[in-house]
Amino acid sequence: MHVAGLLTTVTEGFERVSMHGVRRELLYRQAESIGLPLQEVYIPPQCVNPIYEARMEAAMRSALGQGIRRVAFGDIFLEDLRAYREKNLARVGMEAIFPIWKRDTRELARNFVDLGFRARAVCVDPRVLDRSFAGRELDDPFFVICRTKPTRAAKTGNFTHSL
Repeated sequence: MHVAGLLTTVTEGFERVSMHGVRRELLYRQAESIGLPLQEVYIPPQCVNPIYEARMEAAMRSALGQGIRRVAFGDIFLEDLRAYREKNLARVGMEAIFPIWKRDTRELARNFVDLGFRARAVCVDPRVLDRSFAGRELDDPFFVICRTKPTRAAKTGNFTHSL
């Protein structure tokens, strides 16, 4: 499989990725660091589904015109979101793939770091981890501590964004 590029939605006026709130500057640095082109689809704040779907459909039709037939998503657990993505891509003759579907998030994060990438905890649940973990690099001591604590991230897949 060949990865042709990256795609994300950005909320107009906020300069952040829509679903995760990541600043565009970080997004650009990540795309540049792995050498892939980045396409941003702009959506308004409090975007309703018909607008989101129309803008994503336009982006997918453009990709289809470039020979792209499959789109990979990093979703892990949400069945309804997976079905939604599959349905919308099928409308334009494309296939959704989910390479990390149902994978253990701790294992994914550990494998990511073991491959030589660096990552930081950008958000913590203070009911589970001390706030001092925010901004901390995911390294061996981090994984040892997190292995002893049940985290919502491990259940929801909310490990995001590498350095």
